Order: sequence, then C-alpha cells, then structure tokens
Amino acid sequence: MVRGKSRQQEESIEDCVKRVFEESWLDPTILAGLANLIKDSVVSELKSALARNTEVIEKLEASLREKDERIASLERKLEDKQDALEQYQRRQNLRIFGIPENNNEDTDQIAIEVAAKSGST
Repeated sequence: MVRGKSRQQEESIEDCVKRVFEESWLDPTILAGLANLIKDSVVSELKSALARNTEVIEKLEASLREKDERIASLERKLEDKQDALEQYQRRQNLRIFGIPENNNEDTDQIAIEVAAKSGST
C-alpha cells in the first residue's frame, strides 16, 4: 500500500524547489520578467481604476451643471416674482417731486396740502 511520498522524497522536492527559487532570483532575465509582469498588472489595475474614477467624475460634473442651471432658473423666477410683488405694493403710491424734505415731517399732510393747492380736492 502506497501512502504517498516518503520523507526522503519530500525533502528532495523541497530542496529542489529551494534551489530553483534561489537560482531564479539570481537570474536577471527571470527577475526582469517578473518585474515586467508586476508592472503590467499594476498599470492595468491603475488604468481600470482611473477609468472608473473618470466616469464617476464626469457624472458628478454633469449633475452639478444640471443643478447650477436649475438654481439659475429658480433665481430668475424668484427675481421676477419679487419684482411683480414690489410693483403690486407700489400700485397705489403717489410720488410728489419738487418739494423739499424736512426731518419729522408729516408726509400725509404735505400730500393733502399739495392736492388742495393743485385743486384736486
């Protein structure tokens, strides 16, 4: 009955692997090949991450532009509404020009006097 590798075979395989490993590290072509494989793998991963991040950034920029346009539109609408409300509040105001202003004067009384002098009352 074969129970697997004997102790001696395991040691010889281990020694063989160690020898191959040590010789591989001493061979510059193998080291250069490993370095190139690692470099290519890292570059590939970085390019992939960069592409994903670029896509996310472009989506965020588009979303920001849409929001900026929406804010500008709402600001214009708000300014128009404010102007309309101010015009509505001034619809019954009366402006009188050419009369000097004084501190603590009663503008209602002045308007009545001007109207009386102009013959409007």
